[in-house]
Amino acid sequence: MQIEPVIPAVPAAAPVQEIGLKVTTLAPPVIAKLTPETGPVGTELHISGKNLWLKGLSTVVKVGGALIMDFVSAAENKIVITIPPDLKQGPEQGITVLVEGRESNPALFFVSPWITSIKPLRGAVDTGDPQALPIDIHGHGFQGAVQVSIGGVSVGSLDIVNENLIKTYVPNTLAKGHHIIDLQVDGNLANQRSFEVIE
Repeated sequence: MQIEPVIPAVPAAAPVQEIGLKVTTLAPPVIAKLTPETGPVGTELHISGKNLWLKGLSTVVKVGGALIMDFVSAAENKIVITIPPDLKQGPEQGITVLVEGRESNPALFFVSPWITSIKPLRGAVDTGDPQALPIDIHGHGFQGAVQVSIGGVSVGSLDIVNENLIKTYVPNTLAKGHHIIDLQVDGNLANQRSFEVIE
């Protein structure tokens, strides 16, 4: 007589549980207000609105052509940034917030004081004549106590023609190379421009 092996019973499968997939749509960020709406570079700008920042999602603030990812503070309804000094477009800077590539409506921040251009952009200094290399600084908001330094050297001779033009001289102690122009009006910094000293 042949005895067949006992085949263990197949255990019953666990009952199927209902799995619900919740899909949420990420709403685009919305800028409602900028505080303040105008100011110098270095201003702490408060951007208020909705969906401006969500934990775990990539958030970037565009100021003109500059991308800012280092925030003073960030929450869903407010982001605080510092207006950078190296702005190229302006003085009206378009502000937008991007969350995972979704871009907000634009808002405008007006930078004042503002350097539009300098003429000339480069030149050779004369070590024998401190006023041999004149420079014109064009812009707006040049009303008040104006201070200018080029390459960290304070410029003593300033002719403030009007709120849009300052005539001065490039310090003849500067070495060859590019030098940042720092302009302040009543302690408020303008955007940066540079002058190149050549031989």
